[in-house]
Amino acid sequence: MLSKAADHPAFWRLHIDKFHASGLSRAAYGRGEVLKTDQLAYQLSAKSQSQNLAKSSFAQVVVMDGVDERLKVQEFELSRQ
Repeated sequence: MLSKAADHPAFWRLHIDKFHASGLSRAAYGRGEVLKTDQLAYQLSAKSQSQNLAKSSFAQVVVMDGVDERLKVQEFELSRQ
């Protein structure tokens, strides 16, 4: 059984880094480190998903209060000319 340390994110960051550097299969790395293969697979998947979210292709949009009102005033002033 894994210790309570296995619940700590730093524990899995260390093992994920070591796993990638090892070149081993998940099963082989898990056996060598006495880790459950399904838990290692879950942690690898979770890390991959969080990295994909960080690399999102969406642009951040900043909305400023009052911009619409200023544009309406400018449009009104231009229409009166």
